[in-house]
Amino acid sequence: MFKKTLTVVAILSTLSVGANAAEIGAQLGTQHTELNALIAPEPTGIFYTANWANNYNDGRNSGGVGLGYQVSLGKADLYAGAKAIYMAPKKGDNGFAAPIGGGVRVHFSDEVYAYGEGYTAPRGLNNAVENYVEVDAGLAWQVRDEVKLKAGYRHISVHGKSGTPNHTLLDGAYLGAALQF
Repeated sequence: MFKKTLTVVAILSTLSVGANAAEIGAQLGTQHTELNALIAPEPTGIFYTANWANNYNDGRNSGGVGLGYQVSLGKADLYAGAKAIYMAPKKGDNGFAAPIGGGVRVHFSDEVYAYGEGYTAPRGLNNAVENYVEVDAGLAWQVRDEVKLKAGYRHISVHGKSGTPNHTLLDGAYLGAALQF
């Protein structure tokens, strides 16, 4: 399965030759802080992500990198991808997950869009938990060419393996800002 995924990613990488834009951002939530980076094509092609999140209520951490492919269909952008996530939950063992998933962005204008994405890593795609789930949704406003503001809701949880409790790494609303170049 992993070799097939790498083969597909390698093939898609050769198809993406457009210009890339980079974005560096931060989110401050009701329970967490997150730093993230994105290198994405305009409008179609392969993209790369990186993020680190900390739940400041009890010190849970997660961070990772991702790779995916996006397609622009006029007012909507669809994307699918995979991530490599390191988790350091307060309950249970530290570990890795390789969630797969996708998302959509619906553009209301050139400046405003809604977004939603979901990723999951069932048994076999992680080593420390039974299942990993990540969901992110919200609204984004492109204030200027280089500044974007976001408001959304983010949830990350794990279902523990034998004897390890289920728990939520992140769950709450956030405000964010990003610089693009």
